Amino acid sequence: HYVGPMVRSEEDGHISQAPKSDGTVEGAAEDAFPMDRIEQWKAEGRKVIYASFGTVASNMVWNWEEADSGEWYAPHKCLGARQSGKVYCTHLFTQLMEAFGGTRDVAVVLSSGPHFDECGLEVPENFLVRPSVPQVEVLEHVEAFVSHGGANSLFESIDAAVPLLILPHFGDQHANGKMVVDLDIGLFHDDPVAEVTAEVLREDVAKLLDPQIASKFKRKMQRLQESIRSAGGARRAVDLIETYVENFKGHTPA
Repeated sequence: HYVGPMVRSEEDGHISQAPKSDGTVEGAAEDAFPMDRIEQWKAEGRKVIYASFGTVASNMVWNWEEADSGEWYAPHKCLGARQSGKVYCTHLFTQLMEAFGGTRDVAVVLSSGPHFDECGLEVPENFLVRPSVPQVEVLEHVEAFVSHGGANSLFESIDAAVPLLILPHFGDQHANGKMVVDLDIGLFHDDPVAEVTAEVLREDVAKLLDPQIASKFKRKMQRLQESIRSAGGARRAVDLIETYVENFKGHTPA
């Protein structure tokens, strides 16, 4: 049973890790996240990007044999996933490290989930890999977000005005990626394992870091922030639902 990512507190932000069945979060008791590492990179003149591919792909469906079989792929099967979380995440982790490992101008914060060691990858010196990351806080300090496109991540990125590259795995993430392009706040690939190479990542991230393109994306995100905040939030939604229920007179027969 998926209960979703957990927000521990405003200070901790969105912890990119799914709770276990007993309600605890693997990695939640780790030492404080080293924000000073990000600040050091920025002081060195590096652009910092953040990558996270979701709590479900990196943990709960890491081994998803039905999705890996190929014959199961269909929008109504495996929630539209073309492969297991392991295949999806390992491919993207590998391409990220090939694209940016050892570069002097870019550094990467990667929220990996608990299975990163199974990928057999050596972490470059300009990568900070953690099984869980205080996402809201980190987004305040980075220039771009490479994301699976989950709804929480999408709205948190908009709130921080951080341009997006959406690489979906399943479910609503594909629709969210298309919406990001339609809203002109980022980039999107529908089938990341088939489409995304190290070269593609370098080209896409270069666009997100380009001052003119990034400025355009940020302006659109700031307008979205204003629109979302002016909509009234959860209180307004509750009021509308209660009004509808109060005035409901039954369904009209067809």
